[in-house]
Amino acid sequence: MIATVLLDIQTNLLVGHLMALSAWTYIGGKDRPVFNRFFWRAMAWSLFCFVPVAGYFYYAYPDWSMVYMTGPAARPAWLGPCIFAAYSGGMFFGYLTAQYLLGRALILPFAASLLYALFLNVAMFAATWDQYTHLGTTAQYLAGQAVPIDSDGAFMLRMNIGGAIMVLSGIAVLAMNLRDRVPEDEVPQQ
Repeated sequence: MIATVLLDIQTNLLVGHLMALSAWTYIGGKDRPVFNRFFWRAMAWSLFCFVPVAGYFYYAYPDWSMVYMTGPAARPAWLGPCIFAAYSGGMFFGYLTAQYLLGRALILPFAASLLYALFLNVAMFAATWDQYTHLGTTAQYLAGQAVPIDSDGAFMLRMNIGGAIMVLSGIAVLAMNLRDRVPEDEVPQQ
């Protein structure tokens, strides 16, 4: 699980693309509603799985979650809800962008958009690798005293549980999308 604020928005952007891709046979159909069941599944995953897990880390480990950009005194109370809205915004725009491109059979632009979302994830992960792999306060990190994350068993347990929740529920959504790709109006009546 990548639980730092700078990575989470791109992660939802990328996952939005993948969730739309899992519903491509429906999306590519004629006159499909924009806000369909696949869209709502993606948003539900973001709102009820991703945001709570990432939110837990934001509040339990705020300095780590903010990749040591600011200390606690510099973070206003409204920042957390704004960050969580940005997480869901990443899913919203990632899914809708992918849905638009796939729905019009614009495969190369879709691939470029998917690769761009992947590039943003890899680039941000590389840029924040040291911050991501160390745990402590902003003052400890800046002083070189933050400990490696794998030396904190409780933190790693929480990371593994959070990652499992996100991955397993994400796989469940993808599986539902793949199973449910046939449009309701095209199911043969018996």
